[in-house]
Amino acid sequence: MTEFMAGDLGIPRENIHVYFSGNNGFHFHVSDDSYRPLDSQARSDLVGYLAGVGLLAESVGVRRAPGGDLAFVKFPRSGLGAGWRKKVADRLKIDATSTVRLTNIVREKGGYAQFKAELDRTTREMGVRIDPQVTTDVHRVFRMPGTLNSKSGLAKVKVADIDSFDPFVDACLLGDTKVKIKLKTHAKARLKGVNYNLSKETAELPAHAAAYFVCKGLAVAN
Repeated sequence: MTEFMAGDLGIPRENIHVYFSGNNGFHFHVSDDSYRPLDSQARSDLVGYLAGVGLLAESVGVRRAPGGDLAFVKFPRSGLGAGWRKKVADRLKIDATSTVRLTNIVREKGGYAQFKAELDRTTREMGVRIDPQVTTDVHRVFRMPGTLNSKSGLAKVKVADIDSFDPFVDACLLGDTKVKIKLKTHAKARLKGVNYNLSKETAELPAHAAAYFVCKGLAVAN
């Protein structure tokens, strides 16, 4: 996501702040006032771009020939050196001199329509999984960092390195004070490096673990 925002949209990396949402997914905050005026439609356009939706076959040089599903290759004058054009070109191992190779690829796919369908599947696969409702809603109030998510008991926290971030360690902000809970069903999880495999009717757990099981609907406070 950061690579898309910085590389494709030109947002300075220092203006991109990543937070774990406290449950499923991450929030990407952009601290740049020039983006504040974006309305729902503009945000929807960004969602489509980031998700890889709606890329035209013509944008990477494949054009429908008149009178059928045949295709011919004519690369755009601006080349294939940036954005989705570059991503697709790298995936297909082509450049602006690869007219014959791209023509053969289109023929192997079965023609213009089949190539376009394959291109759509490819870009969606390469794109970012993003919640369009959250992103396009200009009235949504986002959770404050440090607050707990009621669906998990985990906190919204800033992420320094998304690759090494572990929400079941780094987002367990409640302490180790013991709390008694009553189990509704067998439950298990790994939190802060400890494996919990709960089968008895009641248990006494650290607060962060008790909150997790209660918020997940697997237990109630005893």
